Amino acid sequence: VIRQMPEGLLVLDARGVVTRVNPAASRLLGQGQDRLIGRPLLSALMSYPLDAEVRRVLRAAETGVLEGGTTTVDVQSPE
Repeated sequence: VIRQMPEGLLVLDARGVVTRVNPAASRLLGQGQDRLIGRPLLSALMSYPLDAEVRRVLRAAETGVLEGGTTTVDVQSPE
């Protein structure tokens, strides 16, 4: 299911390191899955234009504290 979904999905471990990447996320970020897995989220997304909500989640990945609990971030491909 994850491999077939059209939305990009990155799965992180408790330290904020990317452990799984679906093909849509790989295409969206312009990087191969092998380059994304094992990297901290901030590093994996460094070259992608980020909005305020994504930056909030990235800060949480760095600090280990996500204010407001769980969040889902919808990132659209730049056009």
